[in-house]
Amino acid sequence: MGYLRLDLFPRRKFNKQTFDKYYTEYEQYLFTNKPVKYQIVAPLENFDCASNSSVIKLSSYVRIVPANSTFYPDIISENLNKWMNELCPEVEYWTPPKFFLEIDCEMERNKVPSKCKERIEDDMIKSVREVFRILRLYKEGNFTCGFIYWFPKTPCDPPHNYDDIFSFHGNYYTPNGYSIKKNDVKKLQNLFQEYSKNLNNKDFPHSAIFYLDKGVKRNEPTDSLVDFTAALEYLLVKGKQEITFTLKIYTASFLKGYQQNGREISEDIKKAYDFRSKIVHGRSYKVDEFKCMEISKKIEGYARKAIIKWLDMIDKGKTAKEIYDSIEKKLLS
Repeated sequence: MGYLRLDLFPRRKFNKQTFDKYYTEYEQYLFTNKPVKYQIVAPLENFDCASNSSVIKLSSYVRIVPANSTFYPDIISENLNKWMNELCPEVEYWTPPKFFLEIDCEMERNKVPSKCKERIEDDMIKSVREVFRILRLYKEGNFTCGFIYWFPKTPCDPPHNYDDIFSFHGNYYTPNGYSIKKNDVKKLQNLFQEYSKNLNNKDFPHSAIFYLDKGVKRNEPTDSLVDFTAALEYLLVKGKQEITFTLKIYTASFLKGYQQNGREISEDIKKAYDFRSKIVHGRSYKVDEFKCMEISKKIEGYARKAIIKWLDMIDKGKTAKEIYDSIEKKLLS
């Protein structure tokens, strides 16, 4: 039947009101078919935010919280030596970041695996990866998480009722960090809403988002360039011949007037495809790395803006065919 988990009270201010509220949750959990609740926590490495003291709610179930308002640094301090020795012995020290990502998750009781906690871990990793894709889609910046931590939030024991951690990597830093300003919050919230609302739409740009995200995480600009051009191809070149020509005119048409110059876009796409051809055909040694990095950043920006515009259009009820038709209509005008 289960029992009330008093071990969770340290995470809440303990008083009669807290106990009564928690006991009510406990009774509801026992005598109804309420789902099992878990919370995922990921420290945001190489990440900064203008709001140092308040929680940023990106959606109803996703939040960015400042470290000084949580108990996570205490948990890290208590368990750091164990995690480092077991999961990443080459790490000598680790400093808690300023911000953490929190994701609320629910799982139907009959779907909670009684023995295989790897199923829960897999769901947790997928949830974090999805949120990271939205953040990377919104703007440029390199960040990651040092580990993923999860714990149950049900008032009595579900399967796998203990806190757990996996994928500990240690601190991460690059000069190109990810930063959220105050004026980003509302736009990010809107993007989260459009992304989540249309995730099962048949015209959702899954492949384009996958390749954009993959390119952002690459270490070599040549690899990133190939992925960014692939993102644009999957979005705008559907079964058409003359890929280079089609991609440059479609991208220019799609983004023209969207804070972009059509001719500049067309020229940049052609340069990018020249680099791409050399790279994929084994002639990377002929590619100027500095110029490749420069053009790769431009194509990354075009891919990001094109995907965001596409999401906005399907959120407003447009189909992929209608979007392609509008691009061709602009080309003929």
